[in-house]
Amino acid sequence: MGRFARFLGDTEIEIDGEKLKLKATVKDMQKIMDLGESKEKLIELGNTIIDIMKRSYPDEPIEEIEAFVSKNLLKFIPELAIAWKWTTRENINDAIEEAKKSISQIKR
Repeated sequence: MGRFARFLGDTEIEIDGEKLKLKATVKDMQKIMDLGESKEKLIELGNTIIDIMKRSYPDEPIEEIEAFVSKNLLKFIPELAIAWKWTTRENINDAIEEAKKSISQIKR
């Protein structure tokens, strides 16, 4: 085993009750980091995650992969960010709570 063997392996996340082992590459991570919030970028994000899923689960029907990703697209973002150590679940939960507070103040 080499010096960096401990860094080998799949990215493990859970989406909608499904435990996934994703074979994501550095290029996939870069694509996701570079995305903004436009509609076109959201489509690109979906395509990147579909590519990762196809690579990770090559025997699964593409229609089912696309449906799963489409239904759960926005759930992938925080789960991947946590798995890749870009943030923590606590930071995400704090951001959600802050957003809820801001929205409730606007509604008043």
